[in-house]
Amino acid sequence: MNTSGDTRNETVLVVLGGSNEPDGQLSQMSLDRCEQAVRTFWKHPDSRILTTGGWGQHFNTATKAHGDLMKGALVRRGLPAEPFYPNAISGYTEQDAQSAAATLGQPAPRRILLLTSDFHIERAVYYFRIAFPASEIIPCPAPSTLAPVELARREAHERTRLAALPKATHPWDKVAKRAE
Repeated sequence: MNTSGDTRNETVLVVLGGSNEPDGQLSQMSLDRCEQAVRTFWKHPDSRILTTGGWGQHFNTATKAHGDLMKGALVRRGLPAEPFYPNAISGYTEQDAQSAAATLGQPAPRRILLLTSDFHIERAVYYFRIAFPASEIIPCPAPSTLAPVELARREAHERTRLAALPKATHPWDKVAKRAE
């Protein structure tokens, strides 16, 4: 693992935040992402890890930043604390990518294992390709265990958001294969 601050040859597992209760208890969506992050990290144990998420009325009113709550859950699930970057404070998908780029700095990592919910991965890849044009972005979708009604609502939201993006630059048409 590189600890020099030079991310050029690194693989970074970026775990996007979800939501939590006011007491800091992670939502099922966030827990799904944590479970997939653990599986993905142990397949790529030389990776460093970056969590995202700050505060917002719609996803986190707890005292701790959402990404820090995610990091705590990941460490409790057996991930070592050493490979974590400081949390990238953000409130929505585009800001996740922008804040991740600011946190990781230049040169950008060689590979980004981008982890978010399966229904959210296409839009996340779109913004991370813009924020990290020189990096290989590898989608790592977390299978959703949300109730069918909630999953349908989230999928409809993603379809609406994807439809609003510029059509000529859909980067997922060129994404690398999904991480094993």
